[in-house]
Amino acid sequence: MGTGEEPPAGQTPASLRLPSVAYEREEGVASWPLPRSYRRREPERTVLHRVVRENLATLLDEARARSPDGSGYPPFVERELERYLGCGILSRG
Repeated sequence: MGTGEEPPAGQTPASLRLPSVAYEREEGVASWPLPRSYRRREPERTVLHRVVRENLATLLDEARARSPDGSGYPPFVERELERYLGCGILSRG
């Protein structure tokens, strides 16, 4: 470091710290209670979600069987389909 001093244990040197970024329109908004009219979207109840959930394993298995090297779809496609199934499910974060 330029000053020759080490930061205290467990702290990041000032030169390596990222600038703070505000993601709220107004400070503290994220901690406000939800309005009474708020209703979770429940993506797991949609037809598209049900179709993907019920058929994804078959789709991926058939793609692997059809491809000459057994790889199927590119990894990012499988990853995105799995992420879609987890999107909006509160137990998955």
